[in-house]
Amino acid sequence: MTTKLDIRPFWDISYGIYAITSIKDDKYNAKISNTVTQVTEYSPLLTISVNKHSLTHEYIEHSNIFGISILEKTCPINIIDLLGFKSGREVDKLKNLNYEFGQGLCPLITDYSLSIIEAEVINSVDLNTHTLFIAKATSSKHLKEGDPMTFADYTKLHNGVMSERSPIPTLKYGDSIYIKHGNICKPAK
Repeated sequence: MTTKLDIRPFWDISYGIYAITSIKDDKYNAKISNTVTQVTEYSPLLTISVNKHSLTHEYIEHSNIFGISILEKTCPINIIDLLGFKSGREVDKLKNLNYEFGQGLCPLITDYSLSIIEAEVINSVDLNTHTLFIAKATSSKHLKEGDPMTFADYTKLHNGVMSERSPIPTLKYGDSIYIKHGNICKPAK
């Protein structure tokens, strides 16, 4: 038996693609995430894992609230790139997007979203490079029917390659893959 870690099985884990939003004072920010999980059914609890270098991480820590927009499969790649590969320190990511506010005044992106959820952080776990935020849903709204975007859909749009514009450094792992934003990716050709 080999002790080598074959990273390819991680490509087969199914993830959704979500827009995560938060607020700090009178400023808003958003990011793309594939780490949203509903962990309880009644009185829904959710978890998200957010890179500590992310501006959205800073906003969530400050306000203890975040929003989740469940993106539809037909969400244009330029929206994913805006929210995922531009820094909120340099650009107002929500400037040209429609959103509404949840009970905690967190912006919830409605463009290209099937549903929106606002959540209040009740606990967090330090994961070294990321923080796992555990939160209770405080408001939610179904916007329209459709298919949610998955990580597999996203990688097909990008041919399995993450944007080089990503503000988070790339970590090389062997000759066949690299890791960016904590995501396991195929190398650019």
